[in-house]
Amino acid sequence: MPFGRAVALFVHEHSHIMGWDGHRGFSDHLTELLEQVILQRDLFDLLEQEWRDIVSRVQASRSNNGSDIATAAKKLKKLPAAAIEEWLSTLPVEVLSNVPTNFPRKEPSCDS
Repeated sequence: MPFGRAVALFVHEHSHIMGWDGHRGFSDHLTELLEQVILQRDLFDLLEQEWRDIVSRVQASRSNNGSDIATAAKKLKKLPAAAIEEWLSTLPVEVLSNVPTNFPRKEPSCDS
C-alpha cells in the first residue's frame, strides 16, 4: 500500500473516535489531523522513506523465503504435530482467537 494511502486511511479511521462519517465531531477531528499532517510535512517525508524501506525489506523477505501459502503448507506438512502445537502455543491469544475451528478433519487412513 502506498504511504499516502496508508496515512489517509489511518487519519480517517482514527477520526472515528470522535464520531461516524458525516458527524460533526468526526469532521472536526479529521480537519485537525489533516492540518497537523500539513504542518508536519517534513516529518512525513522521513516517515515515507522509512515506510518504503520497510516495504522493500518485506518484499525481499517474501521473495527470498518463498513465504507463499503453498510453500508454507508444504513446510507444515513436514512438521510433526507436536512441533506445530508447540509453535502455536507461542502465539498471542488474540491471534488464535481468529483461527477458524471448523477445519475439515482427515481421519487416519486404515491403509497403513
